[in-house]
Amino acid sequence: MSETIGKHIAIYGKGGIGKSTTTSNISASLAAAGYRVIQIGCDPKSDSTTILLGGNDLPTVLDTLREQSKVRLEDISAVGFGGVLCIEAGGPVPGVGCAGRGINAAVDLLQELHLFEEYKPDFVLYDVLGDSRRGLVVGVTGYSRPNPVLLPTTGVSDMAGRQSLVIREKRLGAIGAYLGEIPPLIESFEQNSIAQRIRTFSQTAPDDIVEALRVMNRINGAGLIIHGARGCAAVQLSLSPGGAWATTNLDERDTIMGSDAVLRKAIIALYSRHHPRVIFVVATPVVAINNDDIRSVATELSDELDIPVIPVICDGFRSRIAATGYDAAKQAILKSGPLVDGEQRQEIEQTASPVSTVLNGKRVYLGLPISAAVTVVSLVHSAGGTIAGISVDHIDAGHLDDLKALQQLQPGIVLHVAGGQPFEEAGLLHRIKPELYLGTPERAVWAARAGIPAVAATTEEILKCGGLQHLLRQTHKALANPAFVRRLARDVTPPYTDAWYRRSPDWHIKLEVK
Repeated sequence: MSETIGKHIAIYGKGGIGKSTTTSNISASLAAAGYRVIQIGCDPKSDSTTILLGGNDLPTVLDTLREQSKVRLEDISAVGFGGVLCIEAGGPVPGVGCAGRGINAAVDLLQELHLFEEYKPDFVLYDVLGDSRRGLVVGVTGYSRPNPVLLPTTGVSDMAGRQSLVIREKRLGAIGAYLGEIPPLIESFEQNSIAQRIRTFSQTAPDDIVEALRVMNRINGAGLIIHGARGCAAVQLSLSPGGAWATTNLDERDTIMGSDAVLRKAIIALYSRHHPRVIFVVATPVVAINNDDIRSVATELSDELDIPVIPVICDGFRSRIAATGYDAAKQAILKSGPLVDGEQRQEIEQTASPVSTVLNGKRVYLGLPISAAVTVVSLVHSAGGTIAGISVDHIDAGHLDDLKALQQLQPGIVLHVAGGQPFEEAGLLHRIKPELYLGTPERAVWAARAGIPAVAATTEEILKCGGLQHLLRQTHKALANPAFVRRLARDVTPPYTDAWYRRSPDWHIKLEVK
């Protein structure tokens, strides 16, 4: 693109602090000094150029795009004070949709009309609502030479008014990457000096949305709206294939123009079909990026439908700890009132049968949440076994007592902290070679593929009444019939090479440097 398209200056900040007045005065002053000036309003209120146009309104780019298949420059512009060419990008109402993407669409059209090349402005000024500046940077920097100047006005805030959970890393010092003994973790949590670790390679990324959906699906009489692109709802097909849920299936237009109408329609349709006692609206990364205001729609429909309609604020990317989704779900449930009855509460059984010696000296590896692991360690010991190692998804300050209990039950246990990293656990199992694996289904399958007798059980199955006795019975069956996993290991191609197994399981886990 030509270097003669002028200097691009963006003045951005939150509403009501004088951005439009400031921008218009700068434009007028530059025009009076003999410069060719374009002012582009990038606020959904579309009133940036009103002063320059003597109080008259101007059709916005996005409104015109909706109404006309072919748009000319004269359809979306007007000459104002001092010859300033005035344009209003327009957009969704504040807090709904992505105003930043509206700017992108507007600038795309201006590029197609060759505005900057043909008009050859000396200055292009953008009057930008603070929430929209992300889109401005993406949209404008591609079309301007040199790069635009971004001028924040006093009081600008990032994602103004958005209420987010404090992620577990900040609230509880949660860590999602660790391999070693337990005492250093106890010491760091007691001294509040948690050293965060990162992976230079990660097989999968923890997802708070999946964790939130696991919790929400256990609420009797609840309906779920997964607010985002339909891909965000894919996991729900396995969690609750026939349940009372729907997705808003947002597309590109919804993310630009706002999705409040789509959300409202989905909630009403779900209520009409299933008549749930409560509806939870689970936010997704699309909603988080766009800063959509789903609370307003939820509040309005709560009154209209006479049931609680409650947002579940998930971001999908702010936290590396999937359990942040549990926090989001818990927060939403607490707002919903007394919907979880006593029959849904877990009854934790603390002791196992004292007569069982099914393990008889065998080394057992656990792949369970740490709260369940403490109980199962006691079970393994009472059944005559020892712990070869434990893999958990995450550890935080709330687990301090559990860590101390594990250390007391069996000093020297190797603790592996990793959510969704089966390649790490496969390397550990290859080195440790336990004689039995007890863990969640998604973890136990990898042990079985390695030829290790494995018992799959969820935390709920373990901690419910009679759960530990059932676990012992399944353990006896697995040890008595090892032929299945041996055949599985023989017939299934190993997912990793011998070279990989020779590497240290934690070679890619590094201390985070800030």
